[in-house]
Amino acid sequence: MLGMRFLASLGMTRTYPMNLRDGTLGISLLDGRCRILEDRGEMEAAAATLKQAEQFCRKFGDKDAIATCLYSRARLARKMRNLHEAGRLAAEALRLATHQGFTELAGDIQSLQKTIRRMGLPWRRRPFARKS
Repeated sequence: MLGMRFLASLGMTRTYPMNLRDGTLGISLLDGRCRILEDRGEMEAAAATLKQAEQFCRKFGDKDAIATCLYSRARLARKMRNLHEAGRLAAEALRLATHQGFTELAGDIQSLQKTIRRMGLPWRRRPFARKS
């Protein structure tokens, strides 16, 4: 059973005990919390919530959800003008989405990468590789 304190920490005013064997509900709650924080302009708190959601997804091994969390974190980092972090997260999300065959998500990530490039980040296929 999901503890009442966990839901309260997500900002839920009414809390109900829930069974989270597969993690789906917990991820949905974290995603909803992130959207609320982002709408309020609380970007740092939204970023922390997305990081928590990513850790939750990794715990349950849901590759699609991990890639989606990385994409959401990259999108938020771009919005916060942290282009280096946005580029790093987008590259990781694209690698995972492409490897798992999530073509629609991969297309969204590539579109985000184009936006990041237009904003001024010099982009390479391997952003951290050094020339020999």
